[in-house]
Amino acid sequence: MNLPSCWSCNHSYSYKEAYACSFGRSKCPACKEKQYQTKNSFITMGIPIVLILLIPQFVIQVFASLSFTAHVGAVLILFIPLTLVLPFFYQFTNEDRRFD
Repeated sequence: MNLPSCWSCNHSYSYKEAYACSFGRSKCPACKEKQYQTKNSFITMGIPIVLILLIPQFVIQVFASLSFTAHVGAVLILFIPLTLVLPFFYQFTNEDRRFD
């Protein structure tokens, strides 16, 4: 797994820089060009979120009688590792084409 690079200057992002893109900071730290996720990257990130977070949580909620705090704990146990891995799936382009 590789970290993303800038579409303009080919700057290779550090993990910290790529992780910051998760929170909307999407400018290249080197050339300051706006970075947009590619459609493929956007879809690739959505699949693990659905498969790892939503489906297991639905199954847990339907078939197990957990308290609200246990349910929130289960979501966090699944969500935290997922967010730590997502920066490796980012790819950037110069156009916002996620919804085309």
